[in-house]
Amino acid sequence: LTFSLVSAAVLTAGPAFAADLRVPYKAPPTPAAIVAYNWSGLYIGAHGGYAWGDSDWGFPFDGTFTSHDVDGGIFGGHGGFNFQWNQLVLGVEVSGSWTGLDGSSLCPNPAFVCRTEFDRMFRAGGRAGLAVNNWLIYATGGYANVRVDTDSSPLFAGFGDSDNHRGWYAGGGVEYGVTQNLIIGVEGFRVSL
Repeated sequence: LTFSLVSAAVLTAGPAFAADLRVPYKAPPTPAAIVAYNWSGLYIGAHGGYAWGDSDWGFPFDGTFTSHDVDGGIFGGHGGFNFQWNQLVLGVEVSGSWTGLDGSSLCPNPAFVCRTEFDRMFRAGGRAGLAVNNWLIYATGGYANVRVDTDSSPLFAGFGDSDNHRGWYAGGGVEYGVTQNLIIGVEGFRVSL
């Protein structure tokens, strides 16, 4: 081993071999290009959270009103498509949710309890946002349709109804692209029916 090292030192030091022992110079490798996160494309996902609101009851025969709070969980799925131009991201999204929002209060006639339950919700609308690498800050809004069950529970007899209520939603959110195929985020929106 020692001989090989000495021999190499002698060979590289000798003027006669200098031309023959040139090591070809190769430029160092360029660093890998940084790929910017791309928000364009189709996506599907699941969501869950908590919701709250109020339900207003009106009785046209005597002009009385009552209101009560509703709250509960919301879970479902969503899908959409985004288009990205530079930092601007525009998209469309649809979502379907099961909601466990319910609440009750005494009706104007205290012999009855007025109860409201929001069963399911459908939303379809647009999104517009600003992308900063893996972050997307956006506003959203569009059409909302919620299945609402209402009933009054009296001492002797009552009534109930189940109907789809239509309206709009508006809100915003923040998303983070963990990988190109995994996105997490937080969104809040208001629904008016």
